[in-house]
Amino acid sequence: MQTYFSGPDGYLVHLQRVKKAVGVPVFASLNATSVGGWVHYARLLQDAGADGIELNIYDIPCNPQVTAMQIEAGLMDLVRAVLAEISIPLSVKLCPFYTAPLNLMMRLHDFGVMAIVLFNRFYQPDLNIDDFDVHTHLKLSNSEELLTRLHWVAMAYGRIPIELAVTGGVHSGRD
Repeated sequence: MQTYFSGPDGYLVHLQRVKKAVGVPVFASLNATSVGGWVHYARLLQDAGADGIELNIYDIPCNPQVTAMQIEAGLMDLVRAVLAEISIPLSVKLCPFYTAPLNLMMRLHDFGVMAIVLFNRFYQPDLNIDDFDVHTHLKLSNSEELLTRLHWVAMAYGRIPIELAVTGGVHSGRD
């Protein structure tokens, strides 16, 4: 069984162990719930030896009064705050549901983000109708998910002067 480090302390220890074991740059993936949390843990990851940080953006807007412009402004405020606190490269993992992804990528580049990672996956809990309990389970990616990622990499390549990465969906040589 594979172990996932979901707690902050365990993840910091894991990062330090990885840094000692490998001779390549290590980017730490960060997901938090408040700007203060993002900034605090970004500093801790940098102090633990991360060579770069990936902000793993996982935001599901639930308020119908919040506009797309407000959502993107919040993302830019978050990026600005994290960049002000760290000296290592920053990448941002986006979800595929922004209204103007290329414009957002360009603005992130202009702020100083070094790379864009496409795309974050939303975990989908399931409601068990027999016991009325929420069951969470981690489903890893599949080959079908690669198409959307490659589409947006192709759209951004040569247009946005930023490093691009794809996460998930590559499972075979055919992929």
